[in-house]
Amino acid sequence: MDFNDYCKNKTFDDFSDEYLAQSKSQNNKTNVQNLDQEEIKHKLNKYQNMSNDDLMMELIKETNKQKESGDLDNQKIAELGKKLKPMLDSSAQTKLDEILRMLR
Repeated sequence: MDFNDYCKNKTFDDFSDEYLAQSKSQNNKTNVQNLDQEEIKHKLNKYQNMSNDDLMMELIKETNKQKESGDLDNQKIAELGKKLKPMLDSSAQTKLDEILRMLR
């Protein structure tokens, strides 16, 4: 399943509920109230209609920008992968591994 398929029948509240459930199940100490919901809605709207190739180009561009500014490094990318993997099926985990290798 790609991002576009995943988003087709989802609302912003669905994403929020999934995030909150995942945070609670992993005892994540993220302060969810600090998330800017309008910014999240804007980004979801921006990305949901992009092709997979366009999404990958945008991800690579943003990753490079954050690496250059010092906000992101290979260790943080690996940590993100470890957090995301439990939420994915085996096929999506394989795809995530490919993406993470490309971003490092």
